[in-house]
Amino acid sequence: MAQEESVSFPVRTVKQPRYSTLWLFAWLGLCFLAMRPVPSVDALFGQLAAPGRWMAELASPLGVLRAPRAIARERELARNASEELEENLELLADLRRFAEPSEARLREGRRLVAAEVIGREEGHRDRLVVRLNDARGVEEGLPVALGNDYVGRVVEVHPEDTDGRSEAIVELVTARGFHVGAQVQPGPGEEPIYLSVGGIDVEPNERGAQGTDRQIRLAVHNPSDRELVAGMARVFELFPDAQSNADLAQGLRLGEIRAEEAGERWSVLPELDYLDGLFQVVILCPPMDLPARRPVPPILMDQAWLKTSLLVGGDPSPWRETAKIRAGSSHGIRRGAAVTALGARLVGRVLRTSPWSSDVSFLGDRGFHVAALARIEGEEQPQVLGRLVSLGREDDGSLSFRWTPRVDLVLSDRAGEGRRRARFFTGSGDAGLASGFFLGEGWMPVEARRDEPQILVIESELDPRDLRTLFVRTSGVSVSR
Repeated sequence: MAQEESVSFPVRTVKQPRYSTLWLFAWLGLCFLAMRPVPSVDALFGQLAAPGRWMAELASPLGVLRAPRAIARERELARNASEELEENLELLADLRRFAEPSEARLREGRRLVAAEVIGREEGHRDRLVVRLNDARGVEEGLPVALGNDYVGRVVEVHPEDTDGRSEAIVELVTARGFHVGAQVQPGPGEEPIYLSVGGIDVEPNERGAQGTDRQIRLAVHNPSDRELVAGMARVFELFPDAQSNADLAQGLRLGEIRAEEAGERWSVLPELDYLDGLFQVVILCPPMDLPARRPVPPILMDQAWLKTSLLVGGDPSPWRETAKIRAGSSHGIRRGAAVTALGARLVGRVLRTSPWSSDVSFLGDRGFHVAALARIEGEEQPQVLGRLVSLGREDDGSLSFRWTPRVDLVLSDRAGEGRRRARFFTGSGDAGLASGFFLGEGWMPVEARRDEPQILVIESELDPRDLRTLFVRTSGVSVSR
């Protein structure tokens, strides 16, 4: 039997493209951009994804499902809008009033010019940008105060705009190289001790990084007597002619003297939170006879607010509370701009912008932070808190914030509960955000020591993702913090 011959056919091998390698590089690139965003690339992807977002919104049923709840919420906000506006104006008036010195000798022979802190000068943490509604008579070298305490001095004044507002730059006493004369009265009948104060005392604050002493101190220079132990340091220039308008600052408080290293080092413990607690200050000017000027409307009532709405329902991440709005850089929106509901309620701030939309971080977004103050029940003066950092929204809708006071707070415990009822509002000092926007109600501890973290729970019945109408600030956000 003949052996059967096998027949073989030629086989051509097709080389497959290495898509897996391309996907790997693409994935690595996206991970890098997520951790280190490049603004130009981020803006490009935002423009490319914009049509998809609009289509997703049209196809989403969330808007329909949320509509009845949104209508009910906005009707309630509209009913309370006028009351919240009145409360806002009253709070701003009190901030201006309590920013003025209360001691008669610090008011005599001085014209007090109110100035709202709106941010920090670009690249200079120790320089405030302040807004003046009346800049007449304000010039370089004039001292700046908050209550009876010394803040710094004016180093630059900008021309007025068409609304009559002006801006000025204030250098803080914490700035490196800053010096102001001071004196300490050790006791009744004793000779005063003269010294110079200015800048941050580096050594105690470096030890603070190790957890032993985190209190910010001002540096002391050249005391006239090495027996300096304690006492209140007040501004006092031995040679007032050497500094123009130095006499206007005489007597302002700087803080308590702290002696260290067996009397070989001294520092000043200030009574102000120079980092996050300066919302409203006053400039001390020479007296001038000036005609009255038409008052400038408050920020809440000017024309720089844009009505907008949510573009999509929110961030899909369960631990984030963010969303996109229908306004972007082409509408004048900048990073940090305030986002409010009807009335005078802050609901969030702009995180980033693209030409036609913006990402907004709401109060319940973990890591959201805001300078704040409190109206404490039974207290006439608003209480400056400083920086609040959001820990997220609780199941009952309330908001938890971490608060680390930089100045001691001690209140009377009238009910013996260890806490007092309070209403919380924004402070200024962050670019794009003014003082007086309502945050919510809650409880304040009657005692809080500086640098000891506290948890504040602010009650909130409002979820901004349920609203149809929002307002976003379109100007006054150019200052970097």
